[in-house]
Amino acid sequence: MLIARSATHPLTNIAPYIGAWHSYVMAAAFRLLGFDLAVARGLTLSFAVLTTVLVYWLARELGLTPAGAAAAAGLLAASGSHTVVASHLGWSNCTTPFYTTLVLLLCVRAVRRRQPVLLLGAGLVGGLALQTHPTALPLLVAAAIYVGWRQRAQRLRWLAPAFVLLVVAYSPVLLANALGAGAGLSAGEAKVGAYQKQRPLSATTYAEDLTALAQGLDQVLAGRLVPGDAPLRDPALLLAGVFGLGALLWATPSGRWLLPLGVLLTVLSLPALTPRYELLNGRYLMPLLPVILAAEAGLLEALGRWAVPRALSRGLSWPRRLVGGATLLGLTVLLGWSLVSPLWQLNRLYAQEPQPAFNDVLRGLAEQVEAARRPGEMVFLDRQVHVIYPFDRAGKPVRAAMILRMLLDLRSQPNRYVSVAPETLRRELSVAPGHTSLLLTQPAPQVEALSPTAVAKVRDIRLPSGQRIVLYRVSAHLPADQ
Repeated sequence: MLIARSATHPLTNIAPYIGAWHSYVMAAAFRLLGFDLAVARGLTLSFAVLTTVLVYWLARELGLTPAGAAAAAGLLAASGSHTVVASHLGWSNCTTPFYTTLVLLLCVRAVRRRQPVLLLGAGLVGGLALQTHPTALPLLVAAAIYVGWRQRAQRLRWLAPAFVLLVVAYSPVLLANALGAGAGLSAGEAKVGAYQKQRPLSATTYAEDLTALAQGLDQVLAGRLVPGDAPLRDPALLLAGVFGLGALLWATPSGRWLLPLGVLLTVLSLPALTPRYELLNGRYLMPLLPVILAAEAGLLEALGRWAVPRALSRGLSWPRRLVGGATLLGLTVLLGWSLVSPLWQLNRLYAQEPQPAFNDVLRGLAEQVEAARRPGEMVFLDRQVHVIYPFDRAGKPVRAAMILRMLLDLRSQPNRYVSVAPETLRRELSVAPGHTSLLLTQPAPQVEALSPTAVAKVRDIRLPSGQRIVLYRVSAHLPADQ
């Protein structure tokens, strides 16, 4: 929002190890379409939809028929993991699969069609992929190995300018860290330490994290969004894991070894960084999803090519025709299950977590603040304001003040955090513009103890959780005795 309003022009995102590229793209969307959450999330959704198109073309470049490529795109479109994690959140990292898939597509096309000039585009897109999140690096390394191995000597000269373009596209992050004495590296180390809970990296911790990654990747492939049993006790997880692993093994000797190589390098590197691969942190694995689904579509097509002639040929014995028919039926059931099961899991998630209700409560709070605010008034948000969600006694406190501030920013309502401690509140009010300010907090006796000439209760809002949120109008200059 600050970029869109020309208030700042940063080189990096909030985290200094992530580039600001996505922030500038989102700022452009805000300027064109308006300041609204739907714009921020819609931008991610657009990248996710385009990723399904890229998967189709990647599969085609890998030699799949239009039907096989359509199966790959359909598997991604139906994926509950792709929907929730890579389509609905306005985070830079959620767009990483788009960029990494495009890099793989350009590299495969450059090699197979002998168009090395496409490597320049791959280098440029690779730098943008790194800006969205550094975990894109293993897939970029796999792409470079693939090109280096498959390209002829006279075309390898394109790799150097491609790498230069990658560095140019990533240069804002490099420059920011050079000017900030390696702030990105320090922040990255701190993040890794927090994720690892300060555990030293050892063979034991690496093995534990690798196991967690395997389970998380299995859940991503199965679209298992609601926690369930372990893979060996859950047929859906077991089938998804076997299908994905079998597809990667098939792709290895079939000339499509770029796919398993990218997965292997990512799987081997991530456990050194994080043990967290649950639903939202599954975003670290999302760039692998298009890769594995392209391999799965290739395996289905290869088996289908083997089964169809045997099932339909009248010149073969009935046992062979029976085997061919049974294989074809099994492939149809497997494809149907792979398309339907993730959607069913997605429906389970939405039935269990009614998130729109929570969104409506926070949006309603922001609208009430906007309606009560007078021209020139500052809105002070008590940093400690939280909302229990789900709306029952078993819910957990959510940092509502942070969300409300974002919503007010989108509505161009001036706001600041404040503590309701008397001295802090007095100091903040004294420098606020206008004669009065709005204060949103939970019931605050220290505020209500002020004289009626200094404070007035504007609204007393009761939430579905039973909590109360109070909106006060407070004088900018409190009486001296208060």
